[in-house]
Amino acid sequence: MSFTFGRKAVMSLVGISKMQLDHWDRAGIVRPTKAAAGKGSRREYDFRDLVALKVAKRLRDEGVSLQKVRKALSYLRKNFPEKGIHLSEFRFLTDGVTIQ
Repeated sequence: MSFTFGRKAVMSLVGISKMQLDHWDRAGIVRPTKAAAGKGSRREYDFRDLVALKVAKRLRDEGVSLQKVRKALSYLRKNFPEKGIHLSEFRFLTDGVTIQ
């Protein structure tokens, strides 16, 4: 059994707002390991999700647009479908404008 984190813990550990977390989930940047199953249920994030969220935040802090992050992930998912692409498993090189 793996340990999971609720939304408030994730926001505190990663340093992002509820709005960012919700948006990144809807945009497919980082989805929680356990999605909410209805009203009153909670989304749960595992350690890999936390790492992925930190990567996304770091890229945003470096000036990379969320659209470019999404585009890079889309490319990786399309060209390497067998990898089950998860943002926490990649190293990104960026100058704040492009991702390599």
